[in-house]
Amino acid sequence: MADKQPSTFYRCLSVILTPVMLIHAISRSMKDGGWRYLKQRCAVYSTAEDETPSYRWIHAASVGEVNTVMPLIKELQQRVPKLNVLVTTTTPTGAEVLSKASGGSIKIKHCYLPIDTKAACTRFLRQYDVCSLWVVETEIWPWLYSCCHQQQIPVTIINARLSRRTTKHARRWSGKVLGHAIKNVDILARSSIDAERYMQLGAAPGRTRTIGNLKHARRAEPDQVTRLSNRTYVVAASTHHDEEIQLAKRWSELPDSQQPPRLLIVIPRHPERGPEIQQRLKTLNVPCELRSRQQEPQHEQRVYIADTVG
Repeated sequence: MADKQPSTFYRCLSVILTPVMLIHAISRSMKDGGWRYLKQRCAVYSTAEDETPSYRWIHAASVGEVNTVMPLIKELQQRVPKLNVLVTTTTPTGAEVLSKASGGSIKIKHCYLPIDTKAACTRFLRQYDVCSLWVVETEIWPWLYSCCHQQQIPVTIINARLSRRTTKHARRWSGKVLGHAIKNVDILARSSIDAERYMQLGAAPGRTRTIGNLKHARRAEPDQVTRLSNRTYVVAASTHHDEEIQLAKRWSELPDSQQPPRLLIVIPRHPERGPEIQQRLKTLNVPCELRSRQQEPQHEQRVYIADTVG
């Protein structure tokens, strides 16, 4: 049982950082998450325990992860029509994209992931009956994983990826904390390089496999292929705060007699900033659409925000 607990260092650190996590949750709720976001991040529920039996729990942190895993969810539900799926996110934008992508399916329930404390994770698992947890890509939460293991809920990181920078920290305290957390976790890596990095961090070789990238398994819809085929466009990728505004403003001021006009596709480094960028451009009379909301660039528009991953 002791081996399933987070490392001693993390247990102490999480106590110290709990006020910081609460302040962040309050700040985000005031920005765009609302009261529901704050309550669920703190694992405070206004209703009795959810009586839906045996959820397949999938954690997709934000927009990119939701877009990556939605084809898999739909495929699972086609094969097992009675399957109940619980999807947790950590951002309101991720929740919004999930709502639109799921089409209001009653078989897909959303909840915000609780902050990583023992009390919050325990309350969450008491609220929902889950049979397994699939985590998309990179999220490693020691208390969450520990509580799942103690309740015999298997945890798998799917489409698992890990940066070289994280691997370099493997021998530091942060690397040891993460390595301890994933000892009992199954890793389905997107590449052999990612699999090797997870094992260097501390994942068990016998529980680590390479299965390929989920994003490459997605089938492009016909309209996605042809949508920009008649447009000349320029891509501004991995933009930072305020760079998008400066670029879009200058771009919209350039004369362009081409029909349809040339398109500037902005890909922000942090996709969750998409709605904020759109709102700021609106005040400058630069209309644009968001890819995260499945909006298409209109014929006369000259800017498009690709605020998704994949």
